[in-house]
Order: sequence, then C-alpha cells, then structure tokens
Amino acid sequence: MAGLNHEMSRELLWNEYPTDQRGTYFRQFWDIRGFLTKDGSEPDAKKQKDIEVMTSWTHPLGENSARDPEESLGLFMRGELVRRFPNMIVYAATAGGTPRTPTDDHEYPLFSGNLGSDASFYGFESSREDMENAGSGKGTYFVLQEPPQDTRFTWERAATAPDPGEYMSFDVQPAQVAADTLSQPTRVAIFVTAMLPPEAP
Repeated sequence: MAGLNHEMSRELLWNEYPTDQRGTYFRQFWDIRGFLTKDGSEPDAKKQKDIEVMTSWTHPLGENSARDPEESLGLFMRGELVRRFPNMIVYAATAGGTPRTPTDDHEYPLFSGNLGSDASFYGFESSREDMENAGSGKGTYFVLQEPPQDTRFTWERAATAPDPGEYMSFDVQPAQVAADTLSQPTRVAIFVTAMLPPEAP
C-alpha cells in the first residue's frame, strides 16, 4: 500500500497536478463488502481501513494498520467445497447449551477473498484464544452456509417417464414441480478446534 500511494503521488506530479506527494490515496486492499457488526450497528469506517493515513505513521512498515494484526484470526479454506459453493457465507457462532450448539451470537469476517477457484480466506477481529474460550460452551463454531439466493433444484422427487427413451414428463403443474425439486439451503457448523491447526509450541 505504501508503494502504491508513492507511485500515485509520482504520477500526479508527472501530470502537473499540485501535490506535495504526501497524500494517502489508497487505504483499502482487502474486500470488506458484506461485513456486519454483532449488534447490527453501522461499522466504524476508520477501523475497517487497512492502513492509517501515511503522514500519521509512527511504527515500522507493515505495522500501521487500523486493525490489530496480532489479535485477529485468519481462516483459510481450500477444496471442492469452495469450488462448488464460491458464494458461501462464512461466519463464527459462539457455542452454548448442553449439548453444545451454535448460538445467535455471530461474528462476521472483517474481510474475505478468493484465491483461484478452490481457495478462500476470511479475516476475523477476534483472536484464536477468544474464539476457543467464548460462550458457555467454551468455544466457537465456524458456520458455512449456502446463500439463500443461490437457488438449486434436485430431481430425487421428480417423476420420469417409464421408458428412458421418452421425454421426461410430470403429472403436475410446472409451479408444483419447481416447489417439489427446490433444494433448501444447507448450513454446516464446525467447531473451532477442528478447523484450526494445533498451535506451535
């Protein structure tokens, strides 16, 4: 980000734009679209920025983020699940109850993104320690949820013609066929310790 802002300042100067070359034109790299706060309030725009205004930097390069990189947790996933459901919703849900189940206390990623067609990453504000000790169930679930808008239809309940050579036929109205074959969105909750590698000694 520092290099990008530096080059932008040079480009402006080259084009005779009046600048002192101290501007911070780019402060956001990670995609923060879709972020929701726990209480539904308006997110703090300043804390969502990836870097502070460069003229206010007081730390070494790489340590001037509005976030605390030492306390946040990053989740990386790769595999067929990501490829088949590239738009899946991922969030953390505090554990509670007996038996232990996900609660309505959710934390959504501060940012997320994709790497190719089968890998994705999610950055959370909470630390690993906080997630492993949260709630009455002492822990957190990572929830992977199929978006409701990604409509899918399956044919298990559809009636087909007895002769494979004939066209598929239905003895009900098209609207009923759609209702019968509509696949409901799927949601899976995986406990935090099953998703994260052991901590280094």
